[in-house]
This record gives sequence, C-alpha cells and structure tokens, in this order.
Amino acid sequence: MAAVCETTVAVEKGQKPRKVPKRGFKSLGLDKLITWLTAQIEDAKREFEHDAETSLAHVPQQAGLQVIASQPSQPQKDFWQEFLPAEIRKLIAGKEGLVSIIAAVLLGGGCFLGTTLFSKPTKPVATFLKKWDLDVPGTFDDGVASFGIIKNDGASGKIRVWAKVTENGVEVERQSSDLYLNQGESANYFFTMNKISRVSNRHTVDTWAEIP
Repeated sequence: MAAVCETTVAVEKGQKPRKVPKRGFKSLGLDKLITWLTAQIEDAKREFEHDAETSLAHVPQQAGLQVIASQPSQPQKDFWQEFLPAEIRKLIAGKEGLVSIIAAVLLGGGCFLGTTLFSKPTKPVATFLKKWDLDVPGTFDDGVASFGIIKNDGASGKIRVWAKVTENGVEVERQSSDLYLNQGESANYFFTMNKISRVSNRHTVDTWAEIP
C-alpha cells in the first residue's frame, strides 16, 4: 500500500539525487485504507452519539440549561489529530482532502457540504461595487443625483435598487429601479431626484437593494 507508488529521480545542481513523486502518480491500495477509515469513523460516530444520549438522560432539563449557560465553550478538537494514528496520517499524506470530505459527511457535515461545496445559490445577492451622490444646484430647482455600480453575487434574478432623499430629517423623495442580472453580472444604476427644496439644507441620500 502506498499513497505514492510511482517515483522518479530528480537531480538538481549542488544537491544529491533524490526520489520525488512522478507527474500524474498513482496510489496503490488507498481504496482499502479509505474503506477501513470509513468504518472506523462510523464506529466513532455511533459511540459518540451513544455517550451523548446517556449523559443527557441523567441530567434534569433545568440543570442542563444552567450548565450550558455557565460553562464557556470548549475549543473543538481537530478531527484529523483526534481519530487517526500518526502512522496513518503519514501514510495517506496528500489525500487529506478526500478523508476530510468523508469525515464531514459521516460526522454530520453533510449540511456544510450541501450548502458550501455542491449547492448553488437560489436567490440573487446584491453587492454595491461603487456608490456616488451628487448635488445638482439649478436655476429654478435643485436636485440630487445618485448613481453607481451593483453586482449580483448570487443566482440569476431581479434586484431592486432604491434611493431616497432626506432633507432636514424628513424624507422628501424615494425612487426604485428593477435590474435583472445573471450570476456574477454587474450593472449601472442612476437616479435623478429634484423634490429637495435646496441642496444647501442639511440632507442625506441613502441607496440600498432588495430582492423582490
């Protein structure tokens, strides 16, 4: 059994020849190790769940809540260091990613894998890349312009951008614009609002996004 069963000799200037993994190397017998490791993890999980249920069965509900509230959370032990002997860790060096995935699934990590590794976002996620606000004094009417760039970091869909103007603590105007953006796509938005009395008054412009 070997994690790396194909090697080649590397010769570098000023150094002794040494064996290194061959490009595109293959492993030998690693599937049997993974099968054994899976069985060990399943046994550890069942034992852990049994011990947890036994402990909780002897603790009154109220006392249990008090203990949980009064005790500081303990740092989680590293799974790799906890369950695998040092010899096994060395044997499958370079394959930790695969073992971690198996451990995550068997020890309740399926939810993490489902949401992080394999699932796709189901709704748009709005991210403002740039925001600008500009006072526009006029001969007869003053105005305010709000514009910028927004990006969709989620699933393709509609994003509604809002802008409002508050003058002397009172909202005087609000506008919205709907943008349909694919995942990873960006777009410009622009609002012109002229219901403000004077830009010399104390005023603010707020811009935000929502998913309809």
